[in-house]
Amino acid sequence: MDIITADTIQQYNQFFGVKTMHPQIGIIHFNRSENQPTHKMTFGFYALYLVKTVGITMDYGKTKYDFNDGTVICLAPGQTIGVHRMPGGPVPIAVGLMFHPDLLHGTALAKKMK
Repeated sequence: MDIITADTIQQYNQFFGVKTMHPQIGIIHFNRSENQPTHKMTFGFYALYLVKTVGITMDYGKTKYDFNDGTVICLAPGQTIGVHRMPGGPVPIAVGLMFHPDLLHGTALAKKMK
């Protein structure tokens, strides 16, 4: 499987067919089967996901994870994850918040984050 690079919120939104409302911040709702393809992606921004239901497994490094209801997933720029739909499983329901590192530039929080 090829690795997709999403350096910007715009690139990420294009992959999932979502309109970009702001270049540095994005919110995405996964609740339909058609917007959740199996993929492997490298992020150029921070991402937080609240996974409300099972239905996917994720590869992070050489480890495979499956998720229970209410799991929070946190990703930093440069991290790569693989997302795999469970065959015959339910449509995963999740909400994601993405924000570009430039949004934090010059803030006290940016100095604390590595």
